[in-house]
Amino acid sequence: MNLRKKLIVNSTLIFGLVYTVSALLIYMVYYRNSEQIIFNELESTSLLTAYFYLEEDELSRKEHNKIKEQFMGKIQNSKVKLYNERNEFSFGDQYTGFEQFLTADILDRTRNLGKYKFKIDNNYFYGIYYPDNQGNFVVYVITENVFFESQSRQLIYILTGSLILGLLLILLFSRYLSKIAYQSITKIANQIDSIDIYSKDADYLALPETNDEVQKMVLKFNELLKGMAENFNIQKNFINYLSHEIKTPLTAISGNLEVFGQKNRNPEEYKTLSRNALKNVYEIKNIIKNLLILSGLEKTESKPSQFRIDELTWKVCDKIISHYPEAKQLIKIDIQIDQSELFQVYGSDNQLEIAIYNLIENAVKYSNQKPIQIEFSEVENHLQLIIQDHGKGIPEDELKFISEPFQRGSNVLSTKGSGIGLSLALLILEQNQIGFSIQSKINEGTTIRLKFKT
Repeated sequence: MNLRKKLIVNSTLIFGLVYTVSALLIYMVYYRNSEQIIFNELESTSLLTAYFYLEEDELSRKEHNKIKEQFMGKIQNSKVKLYNERNEFSFGDQYTGFEQFLTADILDRTRNLGKYKFKIDNNYFYGIYYPDNQGNFVVYVITENVFFESQSRQLIYILTGSLILGLLLILLFSRYLSKIAYQSITKIANQIDSIDIYSKDADYLALPETNDEVQKMVLKFNELLKGMAENFNIQKNFINYLSHEIKTPLTAISGNLEVFGQKNRNPEEYKTLSRNALKNVYEIKNIIKNLLILSGLEKTESKPSQFRIDELTWKVCDKIISHYPEAKQLIKIDIQIDQSELFQVYGSDNQLEIAIYNLIENAVKYSNQKPIQIEFSEVENHLQLIIQDHGKGIPEDELKFISEPFQRGSNVLSTKGSGIGLSLALLILEQNQIGFSIQSKINEGTTIRLKFKT
């Protein structure tokens, strides 16, 4: 059952339930109030009956005639019976057909309570205890209210008919309104059916101008679709990355091992082959480590602490030069700070070592053998670290993708790289709350500015 049918069924059932409960309450209130009106009328008639039969000797003829006139008008559809202290019939209608209901127990109960009322089928009984100089009497008035019962049945018919008509109307209106309400949802569902989520160029849903929850849902879905597309792209790049980057050192290792087995070599040759194999093993290890850090599966060991960023940068440069000897002639460090306390920064030194290493390594790899400036300066009482190269640069339309893992510039595909270093560095900078900005122009170079908190 689709949502539209569920809405129709639920709204119809809810209406039916609410109407049925309301109708029952209306009927019960009407029935009880009507019965109370009948009993109140019978109470008045029973008092008038007692006056008519028992007070004639104490009233003037004129007063008694007036009571008689009222009495005759009241008992047209009623029967009256008066019983003495011995429960013997004394006045009124002797044979009414209701004698079997006015038992001695009922008469005694009326005397004890002063008044008593009850109903049998459509017949209403009301009795009062009336002490008089002629004796103590029980006066009962009985009426058969056929009109009231007929009105009650008509009310039931009206309420039942209204329920059936209301259910039909609510069913029709629900179908019509649900068609209008779910029109936009139906369109969205049809669009979703036509979307190929595995396609890199998957179309987003058309945004309805409804300014309601449906519009918010479409916005969220488009955000989700965008995230899925990015993840698929990352997944694709990840597979390409693994197939290339890990395959290369593995091929080198296997080549070195094959050379080992071809013929006997002198110790120096064995050392060279071992160093080459070990270098490739370290390269694979470094790739896996970067992947684990990037995915969050591996945490750096150091906790946030205070340390000197200039000393860390010198340490990183030494490592860079050990891996890239040509960098010794390219890297120039310029310190334009007089206040040494600005070099004290707070963060994870292990993480920031990885980040700064990746940034400087990228500058070296893509510098085209041109100078690389590393500058420490002060900006608004904050330490600023600038890493600037004059190499290949990043295409302007690709700058927005630099934080995505495995993304590489289209102009550096021929240079060995993984697409992890820059994205990992930026992630670490964000985690350590270090501001950064990147400016780059194709064939003019890249400038990265890091702003540290004091």
